[in-house]
Amino acid sequence: METRKLFKILIPVAPNKDDIGVCDDRLTFVDERGGLYDPIFNNEYHNKFFDFVFDLVGGLTVCPRVSGQWKDSESGEIFREQMIPVEIGVVFESQIDEIAAFAKTHYNQLEIFVAEIGTARFY
Repeated sequence: METRKLFKILIPVAPNKDDIGVCDDRLTFVDERGGLYDPIFNNEYHNKFFDFVFDLVGGLTVCPRVSGQWKDSESGEIFREQMIPVEIGVVFESQIDEIAAFAKTHYNQLEIFVAEIGTARFY
C-alpha cells in the first residue's frame, strides 16, 4: 500500500481579460453566449500543465468545470470565472508547491487555489 496526501488545485478555463493577444495560439474561441465568442485555453495549452503534473507525481484526476468567484485582497476586485478542479496525490508537500508555482506562471494568475482534501491510499 502507498499513501499520498491528496490536493485539489483549481486552474482557469480562460485567460485574464488583460492577457489576451490578437494572435494567441493558447486560445480557442467558443460560442457559449449565443453568438458571442469567448476565449478559452485550448486543450494543447492545458496539456502542458497536465504533463508537468504527470511527470512530477505520476498522475492526476481532471474533474468537470465549476464556477467560482474570489476577491483580490489588494485591489478588492471580484473575479468570477470557470475553473477546472484537478485532484493530485503527492508524496511530498513540496511537490504541490511546485505544481502551484508552475500553474501560477503558466496561466498568468495572481493566485492559485489549492486545498488539501485528504489522504489517498493505493493498494
